Amino acid sequence: MAAKKIIPLSPMTKIVIPEHVEQEFLRSSQVQKMFNISESLLKKLRANGTIPAYQLGQTYLYKAEEIIAALRKVTPKNPQP
Repeated sequence: MAAKKIIPLSPMTKIVIPEHVEQEFLRSSQVQKMFNISESLLKKLRANGTIPAYQLGQTYLYKAEEIIAALRKVTPKNPQP
């Protein structure tokens, strides 16, 4: 299976956190669904420090606002069409 490419977010992209996401911390499965990414890609992003995560025992937790802010930082300012 080919690796899934990360498509950069446009600086003008408005990201809306879904209404059903009311808790402050998200689990890995919720982040995977939110960004439509695989478990292995999420592990890579977490391991290389691209997205911040908090570890509680064997569980990784994420703050939606921090993930979105981190992804905006690594997004090019002038993406190629």
